[in-house]
Amino acid sequence: MKLAATYLLFIPVLFRVLVLSNPLVAVATQHSSSGFGTPSGSSGFGTANGSSGTSLENPLRFGSFCQLIKGLLQAIVAIGVPVAVLFLVWVGFKFVLAQGDPTKLSEARKNFLNTVIGIGIFLGAWIIAQVIASTVQQFGVTLLSCQ
Repeated sequence: MKLAATYLLFIPVLFRVLVLSNPLVAVATQHSSSGFGTPSGSSGFGTANGSSGTSLENPLRFGSFCQLIKGLLQAIVAIGVPVAVLFLVWVGFKFVLAQGDPTKLSEARKNFLNTVIGIGIFLGAWIIAQVIASTVQQFGVTLLSCQ
């Protein structure tokens, strides 16, 4: 039983590591446009006459800060939805494995409630980000527009 509790504590830590590290890697490998803020055809910083010298290329391949934020949010949603489904499946298994035991059923209900609250927070944050982005776009703010 103590081993199962250790694994249950490990799952949120693993979830945080995945959410905080993998979106950057996934987004960096998906985009293949020119470097951050560089004109098309240019690969970064080079010599003044355009000869091949040392150049610095943006590894994330985003053209603006807004595109970076948009890419990060897309990556977080792409990872968060499957993780939420896995947590729901895990809670379902806990209900089945409870086999009518009142203490295990109450623990499974508590885990289900926490999972639903977590999914609600996750989706609520995504909805708020979408509302803010559409509001800013309707006001015509060009500083943050992602085109």
